[in-house]
Amino acid sequence: GSCYALDDQADIDPSLMESPPSDKEGRWKVVQQSVESLENAGLLSAMDIVLNHCAGSAPWLLDEPDSAYNVKNCPHLAAAAELDLKLAWFSNELKKGNFGGPNIQNHGDLER
Repeated sequence: GSCYALDDQADIDPSLMESPPSDKEGRWKVVQQSVESLENAGLLSAMDIVLNHCAGSAPWLLDEPDSAYNVKNCPHLAAAAELDLKLAWFSNELKKGNFGGPNIQNHGDLER
């Protein structure tokens, strides 16, 4: 689904780190150290999350699927679901370079 959907609201996405620890606690320590480093430099930090943006693969949602809006229990969302699938497909094809231009494999490629 969506790149904004959270699978685990209590974890940090390892793709946001250069050398992520393999465990959740380790990733939180990296964030804590980063925040402390900013504070020591006299800077502030903020974390912005929307807790109700849950991925369909979130464990609690798999246990209680009717807790979320979906095409089955809210058919009026069908157009939005189709658009989301098409945008995901387009993004993947763009990453592969199937529309010409350079391949995009990481953030550095975007800055070329």
